Amino acid sequence: MKVAVTAQGKGLGGLGEEVLREAVFRSRARGGWLLLRGQAGFRAVAALGCDPPEGEPLEVDPARLFPRPGEGALIPLEHAGEPVAYLGLLGARGEASLPLEEWAQVLGLAHELNELSGTASLFRFLFERLADAVYITAFDGTILEANPAAERQTGYPRSELIGMNIMRDIAAEEPAVTYELVNQRLARGETVVFEEKKRRRDGTTYWTECAVALFSYRGRPATISVNRDITDRKKLEEELRHRVEELSILSQLGRTVSASLDLRRVLEEVVVAAREVTRADYANCTLFDEEGRPQESFDPWGQMPLPQRMRSRGFSRWILACGQPLLVDEVHPDGSTTPRVLDQEGNPIPANPVLVEAGIRSLVGVPIPVEGRVRGILFAHSKRPRAFVGKLGALELLAGHAGVALANARLYRTAQEELRARQAAEKELRTLFYESPVALELQDLSRVKRYLDGLRSQGVRDLATYLSHHPGTVAECARLVRVLQANEAALHMFGAKDLHEFQALFPEIVMAEENSTYVNDLLAIWEGRTEYEVVGANRDREGNLVRIFLRWRVLPGYEGDYGRVLVSVLDITDRARMEEALRASEARYRALFEHSPISLWIEGTCLA
Repeated sequence: MKVAVTAQGKGLGGLGEEVLREAVFRSRARGGWLLLRGQAGFRAVAALGCDPPEGEPLEVDPARLFPRPGEGALIPLEHAGEPVAYLGLLGARGEASLPLEEWAQVLGLAHELNELSGTASLFRFLFERLADAVYITAFDGTILEANPAAERQTGYPRSELIGMNIMRDIAAEEPAVTYELVNQRLARGETVVFEEKKRRRDGTTYWTECAVALFSYRGRPATISVNRDITDRKKLEEELRHRVEELSILSQLGRTVSASLDLRRVLEEVVVAAREVTRADYANCTLFDEEGRPQESFDPWGQMPLPQRMRSRGFSRWILACGQPLLVDEVHPDGSTTPRVLDQEGNPIPANPVLVEAGIRSLVGVPIPVEGRVRGILFAHSKRPRAFVGKLGALELLAGHAGVALANARLYRTAQEELRARQAAEKELRTLFYESPVALELQDLSRVKRYLDGLRSQGVRDLATYLSHHPGTVAECARLVRVLQANEAALHMFGAKDLHEFQALFPEIVMAEENSTYVNDLLAIWEGRTEYEVVGANRDREGNLVRIFLRWRVLPGYEGDYGRVLVSVLDITDRARMEEALRASEARYRALFEHSPISLWIEGTCLA
């Protein structure tokens, strides 16, 4: 009988009975029983030919289970290094033929499947498919389980991770949030997210973003944490931070000297450092334009007289074309070099005759890259052969600094140009604002918004009804408005001499016609509208009624708090008067027609 076959579709109890029956049959025992591991300990799940041991959980002690010597044998079935079950056999005579390892594997797998039945799909996803490291830990940090991604992330095999303490053994330093605080927040049902620096098995460190939540593991409370490797992101943040620092330094220098002078100072310092580090007789830095033509040279210590025109087959042309550093250990009197410098066709490139005549015996040239292109070359020349052996790395570092300086200078000039363009645009917009014939205001309605949000949080649902029962609220909201700017047309419309007086008059200006216009304003804010228009009335400084057409729009970025709202106001008082006069005239003449004592009509239509 094959246990693996007969056990299909059975629960743990039925599977235990199959194993016990097979064991008794194969060992020719009088009887026996099977103890199976559960959450609380071992318990008897099957018995054959005898009574099972009493008690749950059972103390697995051969002396207790078999009081008489030689009465029976207690056989452990181990899976994954732990006993998953015990076979108790009475008078067994063929124990050696029992497939214990097979039974242990079957029972162990069945036990694991039984424990994970409620969360099998989740664990399958987390442990088999999720690319982020996942740990199940006790509250003291002991790792109870880890997925394959955790092995790849840390370099530890799972067998070593289990039992390690994630706080002491893997964390490289204290996180920004303490584990005590994490446990407190977890106890409140929160999912805690924080960043932590960890250490791999080989000693290297990396950064993770950890999301931790409460979890039930094998019937006990634990935590589950998903750890995403954010080392590249942290490196990028660090690089950006250094970049900002460099730009800040450049900006500080730019307050005293021009950008071009700053660049010259940096490049001259690079040339000086190159000469001092290599003990060269000459050093210089040459910049090139987009077409590869020499543009400017920096040589604070002076250099040998080189021709301004660059050779079509020279060392500079080779570096520009290849984008690689050039190290010549020796320049021979005939212009040949060691090692030979070859062009694209494989022909040797001789040294410039000017260099040979000046007694240069070795040289090095390092490209200065900017945004992926060679925009300059840092050269060092010596009258000694092999003067630059072992110096290439230092010169490449200096060339990198020169490239950063060039890039920063370009960014600085671009930023200055953009700043000037923005300033010009802002000046033009301010001119349009203040010189506009239309009354314009820039208002801050954030305090009004917060006031109305407070009413909503207090349970107010119908603002119009609320305002009708609390008329003082309208005046209170009017006093909360801050007028940040108002153009000349707005001041003139309401008779204010300046912005300060306009702000003081504002509540009186909007409190006209029993607040009807301003009530509509408040309702628009209550509804969350970002654009609004209304025909209504305000009052000027003298109390005169001003008929208006008002329109406002919340500026982009302030939709949440109404901190910046652009308001335009048209004075339609004359038009309103004409419309009222027209309506009055129409009513008067209609009355004459309707009440005339004689018959009047319009061609074909009798009116009276």
